[in-house]
Amino acid sequence: MDTPPYTPPPTGHTSLDSLHIHYCDFAYEHKGPFRMAVTEVGETTAKTFAELLSGSTMDIYVGKTRRHWSLHRNILCHHSTWFQQQVEHGSMGKGGKDVSVELFDDDPRAFELLIKWLYQGKIDNVSDMPMDKKWDFADACQQLYILCDKINLPQLKNLAIDQFRKGCHEAGLVPGPEEMKPVYDKTPPSSPFRKLVSKIAARQIMDPDSESDASTYRQCFEGNPDFAIDVVNAIKAGAGGTLFLARMVQPKFNKFHPEQVQSAKHRYAAEIKRVTIILDTILKGKENLVGDKCTYADLSFVTWYQLAYHITGDTNIDFKGDDPHYFAWMDRLTARPAVKKVLDDKQKASSSLLSFVLSLNKVIA
Repeated sequence: MDTPPYTPPPTGHTSLDSLHIHYCDFAYEHKGPFRMAVTEVGETTAKTFAELLSGSTMDIYVGKTRRHWSLHRNILCHHSTWFQQQVEHGSMGKGGKDVSVELFDDDPRAFELLIKWLYQGKIDNVSDMPMDKKWDFADACQQLYILCDKINLPQLKNLAIDQFRKGCHEAGLVPGPEEMKPVYDKTPPSSPFRKLVSKIAARQIMDPDSESDASTYRQCFEGNPDFAIDVVNAIKAGAGGTLFLARMVQPKFNKFHPEQVQSAKHRYAAEIKRVTIILDTILKGKENLVGDKCTYADLSFVTWYQLAYHITGDTNIDFKGDDPHYFAWMDRLTARPAVKKVLDDKQKASSSLLSFVLSLNKVIA
């Protein structure tokens, strides 16, 4: 068979009918990359859809059970440059041998959803499912997101994370550490799914009514430092509760409030204690939050620590005795020359401001 002439792919938005799609077979040498789909497959013309369903198939084996599918190679490559690369770098050499793809680490449930999207342009809606099926579907969508991250399908990733959020909400459940760990093991640091599950972990840890605490996520903390940092940052941003409101409110209870509200004092002290337990757990066996050197992640807690005793007042929190890893870490940070200089300058500035305010009060009086 003669090699068909190659037409360079057009630039900008174009109709799918003008895409360069191989539909006879793959015996000839490929002259250029497939174009990515610019719209859902369900919105293509009949001609284009027929072309996508023509030609050779690709054998795909998924999961530990090696579940097998044979799918149209054109439609796989139409949607995903990852599958196109498998064709170009696979075993389809001069002999024309078929290419097979092995996805043994992925979930067959997720691949079923992928197939529906490839051929119909949509996946199931968790809102249409009975209550006892919602969580299983949400879990499958998490696995779908991880699969799509591997094979470069950003549009389907967005659908997967949306259905996961909705499924968790409607089922009234959240992922545990065993579901969170694969997200950090298999997705890049910029992944929105990482941000989502770290916020969930932060809320679970900080919720006084939750049975989860920092030790619940020990395996995640130890397995991936990024998880520890993301959870701590989520807590610091206020995702987990009222910790940082305590900075403003608790001193009023301890110093300035005309009545001693013991329940309020202990409430905010408990929130601070909860964070120190998390940090102490993360720092066990290591000197810094991230990597082998001091970073902003460590230094951002210095000023918080300086206020801690003032905030907790007379609630008898013993950081040194109860949280030795946290206490030793903070000792190392505050002993750094640059940190000491900043704290000294801060103290001097605060003293000067206080003197100015007192002088101004005398003048006003």
